[in-house]
Amino acid sequence: MGKGFQNFMSKKDFHPSAIWNLKRKFEAIEKQKMEEKRQAEMDELYKKEQEILEHKALLGDEKAKVGLSFMYDAPAGINKREEETKPEPKFEWQRKYNAPRETYARNNDKIVDQPFGIEVRHVRCVKCKKWGHLNTDSECPLFSKASADDDILVSTNPSEIFKAGKSNTQVQLGQQQPVSNGQLVYEMKEEHGLLLKQKILSNIRTDECLTALGKSEAEKAKEAAFQKFYASFSDEDKLKILKKILKKEERKKKKKEEKKKKLKDHMNMNQTLVMTRKEANRQLRELGESLDSLNQLLIKLKERKRLLQLEEDMLKEELQKKARDRCRQHQ
Repeated sequence: MGKGFQNFMSKKDFHPSAIWNLKRKFEAIEKQKMEEKRQAEMDELYKKEQEILEHKALLGDEKAKVGLSFMYDAPAGINKREEETKPEPKFEWQRKYNAPRETYARNNDKIVDQPFGIEVRHVRCVKCKKWGHLNTDSECPLFSKASADDDILVSTNPSEIFKAGKSNTQVQLGQQQPVSNGQLVYEMKEEHGLLLKQKILSNIRTDECLTALGKSEAEKAKEAAFQKFYASFSDEDKLKILKKILKKEERKKKKKEEKKKKLKDHMNMNQTLVMTRKEANRQLRELGESLDSLNQLLIKLKERKRLLQLEEDMLKEELQKKARDRCRQHQ
C-alpha cells in the first residue's frame, strides 16, 4: 500500500501543502505584518507632528520667541535615533560574522536557521552560562569539571583522576586514619559519580569479610576472662551447668517436635475434612441423579396408565355397540 494521495500531491510544486510553498506563505505573512507595523508607527508619528504644528499655530506671535529651532526638527517619516545600549549577542557567530537577516526574522527566536553552516541551538549551559550547548557536550570549556566557582577545578574524568592520584605526593601514614574499602567505594560514588563493577565489589566484600574473621583484641580479652571464670568452678558445678544446658536443648527439641506433630495432625484433619466433603458431594450428586431417573420413570408410568385407560374406554364402547346391534337383530 502507498502513502496516500496527500503525500503524492505534497511533492508537486503547485500544491499548497508543499514545503517550499509553505515557506513562501510564511515569509509573505511575516513581511505583511512588518509592513503593517511600520505603517502604524508612521501614522502615529504623523499624528504627533500634526499636533505639534497645531499647537504652534495656536501660539501666534509667540512663535517668534522660538527662533530657528524648527530647522532642527526631523522631517516626517524619519525615525529619531534611539541611543540605547545594544543587546548582548546570544551566540558567538552573531558577534563575529554579523550575518544579515530579514526584518521579520531579526528578533524572532522561534526561527532557527544555520548561518554559514553553523548549527544554532537555543539551549544554555548551566556551567559556563553560554548559549548553544549543554553541560554534557564536549564543546563546553568546563566539560568534565566539577564546578566553575572553585579556583582549582576538580575533574570528573576517571583517567584524569587516576593520573592526578599518581602525580600527587605521598602522605605520611601516621597522619591518615585507615579507611575501609566500602567507605572508599561510597565516597567515590558520591563525589565523582563513579561506580565499580559488580565483580570488583564482590571481591572487595570478600576481602573485608576475611579480615573481619580475625578476632579483635577485645574479643580475645573477653574469651580469656570467660575461660578463667569457668576454670574457677569445681567439677560438680561444671556438670550441673552442662546438665542445665542439655535440658534446655532437649526442651527446645521437644517443643519443635510437638509443634511439627500438631501441624501434621492439623493437616491430616484438614485432608480428612476435604475428603469427607468430597464424598458427601459425590453422594448428593448420585442421589440427585437417582431422583431424576425415578421422576422420569413415574412420568412414563403415568403416560402408560393414560393409554390403558383410553384402550379400556374404546373396548367398552365397542361392546356396547355390538350389544345394541344384537338387540336390533332379534327384534
